[in-house]
Amino acid sequence: MAATATAVALAMRLCNALRYPPDWGYDASFNWRYIYRMSRDWALPHPSAGWSTADPPLFFTVSALLMAASDFSLVLVPLLNTLAGLVIVALAVTLVRCESPEHPERALLAGGLLLFLPAHVYMSAMVSEEMLAALFTSIVAFVLARRRRARDDGAALRAAGCAGQSGTEQPLRPMQRPLQ
Repeated sequence: MAATATAVALAMRLCNALRYPPDWGYDASFNWRYIYRMSRDWALPHPSAGWSTADPPLFFTVSALLMAASDFSLVLVPLLNTLAGLVIVALAVTLVRCESPEHPERALLAGGLLLFLPAHVYMSAMVSEEMLAALFTSIVAFVLARRRRARDDGAALRAAGCAGQSGTEQPLRPMQRPLQ
């Protein structure tokens, strides 16, 4: 049963990534403009130059590299988000399995919940930095939880700081609008 549910979830995500209209989604048209502009001049735009240009550039830079390297960027960029979403699921399953090895059904439940979580499903096909931000947040949570078990507070704090600075844009959201 778990294998069937996983196969359905993977097929659904792949289908969404391949068939979801590229201009649908939160800020998709602005994000595509940012990606296209970066793929042409490889310069960061001024934060007030457009709606999405105040967001951290990691997702947009990686997407611009995909756009410059391939004619299939309309497919590859959503697949990048799909991959990020699947890594989040793998981190959750691994963490639950490590925290509760005597109850493997809990890891299956964690994976199943994330694989079919509506926001997770539709965000994984959108052209947006949100899945990458969720991935970095998940990495931080994973490392902190694993280090907590090892009682290594210094390493956990360093990992949290590094991952938090690597592209998570949630703390920057209030700064998106230029000062008046």
